[in-house]
Amino acid sequence: MNKKISNPKESFWVSEPNEETKKEIYKLYKAIYESNLEDKKTKLLTYIFAWYPWSWRVVGISKGAYLEIKEKNFFPIPKKLVRDHFLQDRKVTYNQMINIVKPLDFKNWWDLFWENDQTVLMTKAEHDRDRENVLCHELNWKEGYFSCNPLIGFKYRKSYEAEYLKNTNLEWINIEKVKSRL
Repeated sequence: MNKKISNPKESFWVSEPNEETKKEIYKLYKAIYESNLEDKKTKLLTYIFAWYPWSWRVVGISKGAYLEIKEKNFFPIPKKLVRDHFLQDRKVTYNQMINIVKPLDFKNWWDLFWENDQTVLMTKAEHDRDRENVLCHELNWKEGYFSCNPLIGFKYRKSYEAEYLKNTNLEWINIEKVKSRL
């Protein structure tokens, strides 16, 4: 028996993690920082964050990604779409956490991660070339559009993301404007 949801949109909402979760992840960060696993530290950090719906939060979708989705009649999701860390590459952020004299304190660690973990959903081609000139539509990540799947990828539901894209008048702005609004 399927339970009917009174407001399906609200059931998909995502929020920033609570302080307890942040502190537990911070403990793992410090353990990774202090380890001798030099060639694995970035991968370990990636793996830890990958389990949460707020990770790699999507704050925009590129016009190219939208057009590829539209070309598929909005479902299924086309292959070769990526979540681009457009403010700063994820590896740069993790290196700023790891390749330093001493571990970051809790606040600076979280602020560095949280600011730079925002992404824009775009085509692989847009990601690989000229991404500074990509046009995109801003999304409210808290509404859960394209939220992180546990471990790999992002969610794309016919009844949620596809319906949103199909029924919304998208406004295109340069990705640099998105950066300036954050």
